[in-house]
Amino acid sequence: MLSLIGIVGAGPAGSYMFYLLAKSGFKVALHEQYRVGERVVCGELVPKPCEIEDLVANKAPLYEVSNLISSLDVRVCETEEMEVYLDEKFWVSFRFQGYVIDKPRLLKKLVQMGIDEGGKLFEKSRFYGLHEYKQDALKASFSNQVESYELLVGADGFPSSVAKAASLRSGYSMSDWALCVNQRFSSVKLDEGVVKIFFSRDLAPGGFAWLIPRGDEVVNVGLGVRMEQVKRGVNVLASLKKFLAKLRELEDSKPLTLPQLKPIPVGGYVMNFASDKVVLIGDAAGTVVPVDGAGIIPSMLSSQAAFNSIVLRQADLKSTLSNYIGSMIDNGLAYRKLGEKLVYNKLGSALVKALATPSLVEKILKAKETWALLLAKIF
Repeated sequence: MLSLIGIVGAGPAGSYMFYLLAKSGFKVALHEQYRVGERVVCGELVPKPCEIEDLVANKAPLYEVSNLISSLDVRVCETEEMEVYLDEKFWVSFRFQGYVIDKPRLLKKLVQMGIDEGGKLFEKSRFYGLHEYKQDALKASFSNQVESYELLVGADGFPSSVAKAASLRSGYSMSDWALCVNQRFSSVKLDEGVVKIFFSRDLAPGGFAWLIPRGDEVVNVGLGVRMEQVKRGVNVLASLKKFLAKLRELEDSKPLTLPQLKPIPVGGYVMNFASDKVVLIGDAAGTVVPVDGAGIIPSMLSSQAAFNSIVLRQADLKSTLSNYIGSMIDNGLAYRKLGEKLVYNKLGSALVKALATPSLVEKILKAKETWALLLAKIF
C-alpha cells in the first residue's frame, strides 16, 4: 500500500481524488496554490446522467459521481433546454436535462470531507518542480516546503506544471487548447431553465460563447477562443466585451465578478498521462469534452479511474478511463475537428445551416453517435 500520496490542484478532479484516497485510509496531502474555491472559471453546467449514460460502458461511476454532487446540496438551478445560435442568429433548440452548481461550494465540501477522513490540506502552496528520487519516493518542491511522496497526482489544469516537471507530453498543438473567460452578472433577463450557446467566427473563433443561468436572475457569461487565434492577436477580453454589448438579456444587468481567464484543453486525452510515480487527472489529462467544453463530470470520473487503476492496481489506466468516461472525449474531438472546418467560415456555415437538423445538432453537441461522426473521423 502506498504510504504517502500528494495531489497538486483542488479543482473537481483533485478535490474528489483527495476525498477518495483519504476515505480509503491512504495518507494524502492536497496542495492548492490559491484558497480552495477561490478562483473558479467555469460555466458550472453539469448534464444529468440520462444525457450521457449511453456514452459510457460502466455506468456505476457516473451515477456515483452524480449522486454525490446531489447529496452535497450544491445545485443552484436545473436546466431543461439548450438554444444554439450560429453567426449570432437563433439556429436550433433541444431538450437538455442538466443542472448548474455552485462550484466553489462543491470544491470546499469535497476537500472538507477529505480533511474529515484524515487528509491534509496545504493552501497557497504553489508547485515548483520535482527533484531526485530517494528511497523509492520522489521529492516535490512547493512554495514553503519540499515533500517526499510515493505518488504525485497532477490535477493542476492545463497546461500542467506537474506534467512538465515529469516530462509527460500532451502531444497538443496550439489548436488543441483554448483560452476561456467567464464573468457573472445579476439582474439578467433569461429563463433559468435555458442555456444559450453561440458559435460565431467573429466573437469566438475556434470556440463558442455561452449564457448559463444560475437562478435568481444570475448568469454565467463567457466564451472560449482557440489558442492559435489568440496567438494571431485575438483578445478574449475584448471579445467578451463585444459579446456583452450584443446581448439584449444583459441590458439592465450588473457585473458580480471581474472577468477571469483560464486555459482549457480541447484536444482529447493528452499523449502521456502517467509514469511510475506521477499520474495526471482532470484537465491536466485532457478530460474535457472537446465539442462542448464539459469537464466537471469527466474530471471526477478520471479521479475514480486513476484511484482504481493506479492506487488499487485493478486495471490499466487507459482502459479504465475509456470504461468510465467512454466515447465522450473521442467523439467530441472528432466533432470539434469537423465543426471547425465548417462552422467558422462563411461557405461552411451556410452549408451547416442548410443540412444540419435540430436532432443532428443536439446529438453532435452531446457527443452522441451519428452518421456525421463517421464523416468527422474521415476528415
